[in-house]
Amino acid sequence: MKQQQIRKHISSKEHLKLDSISFAALCACQQVFRSHSQNFSNSVIVRRAVRAYLERLEVMPDQLIKQEIVQTNRTAKKVF
Repeated sequence: MKQQQIRKHISSKEHLKLDSISFAALCACQQVFRSHSQNFSNSVIVRRAVRAYLERLEVMPDQLIKQEIVQTNRTAKKVF
């Protein structure tokens, strides 16, 4: 699945490839927000998620970073 992203003030498009599980999770996030009367686009949810992930990585100890690298490599290879 492709989710099209647009950089504000630059007007260039970015394409984000999501597997069906990730896309379902993104849609579920959108539904949760809608149930709280917030109609955020998928782009907004992805931007927020990436920023939150960076904040988490920045404070993670080295050992946990190594585990996260393993999990990220598994995701890249579609091994869940």
